[in-house]
Amino acid sequence: GKPEDKQNYVLFLKALCKLRKKGLIVTATIPITPYYLDAGYDVRQLAKYLDWFNVIGFDLRGRWTGIADVHSPLYARSFETGDTRNLNVAQGLKRLVELGAPKKKLVLGIPFFGRSYVLADKEKHNVGDPIKDIPAAPGPFIGSTEILAYYEICTNIEDGIATRKFDNESMCPYMYYEDQWVGYEDEESVGIKVDFVIKEGYAGVMVFNNDMDDFQGVCGTTHPLLKVVYQKLSEASESRRRR
Repeated sequence: GKPEDKQNYVLFLKALCKLRKKGLIVTATIPITPYYLDAGYDVRQLAKYLDWFNVIGFDLRGRWTGIADVHSPLYARSFETGDTRNLNVAQGLKRLVELGAPKKKLVLGIPFFGRSYVLADKEKHNVGDPIKDIPAAPGPFIGSTEILAYYEICTNIEDGIATRKFDNESMCPYMYYEDQWVGYEDEESVGIKVDFVIKEGYAGVMVFNNDMDDFQGVCGTTHPLLKVVYQKLSEASESRRRR
């Protein structure tokens, strides 16, 4: 886009809100990566016209970083420095508030997919270890060399092909087998993120996307990730009603 599109987007939403019929809502998806956020979004002005923001809390890391890493870290890690240290869900949401977005209008996006890497050395498989700048092995269903659906990931773990580990700093799991490495979200990490949203008073959660959850129950119950979201938000809603 062009630099003037930052203001044009505000004008577009202003005009759109004037045209919408009663009962309809207007939302927008917004990044937390500073490069894109600062260049393209006047958050304070957008908040005047949007019912809520769908916040992209994923794809924050990838093959371009040169290391094996989870792509939706909730918090910073001890090995991170500079701008990368602030590129996480908690800091991203905090910055949106500082830029003028009310917490009640921020909906956190949680991914139901993982990002795949090829390890430079299959014996070095921790978060932050080097990777090769080549495509990873494609999954059997999605067929992507960059991402795996949750049901592809959990199948590898359930079948004993891959080893699952949990990064206690980012609060995200990862798995590895041979030279393949995937950072993703599972029931534990999704639950932690939903609890964070509730505790901090943000509006809620959106998922991307539901067809990547274990919708057929190949690893156990059907829709395990979505059920965690629903259960925790329902409990929080019921708790508020009882006060």
